Amino acid sequence: MIRGIFDFFESNGGGMVSAELTAFDAKARGNNVDVMWNTASETNSDHFDVERADVMAGSDAAFATVGTVASAGVSSTSRDYSFRDLG
Repeated sequence: MIRGIFDFFESNGGGMVSAELTAFDAKARGNNVDVMWNTASETNSDHFDVERADVMAGSDAAFATVGTVASAGVSSTSRDYSFRDLG
């Protein structure tokens, strides 16, 4: 579980977007991975990009976006999110 406040920069305009992440988990399901997270609050969020690390032996990890999940935008209540990576 991860707790804390994470700030993200929007790719367009560089505005600050905040989401208070209260839980994060990922579970392997055969060849897939279920990713679940919870936010306690969000301010001006649009979406979450879900990324996967591609690690080759002896090299640094390169991350690629494998999906996008719409967010609440503005919320002061707990929100649950999930994504299934079919990779």
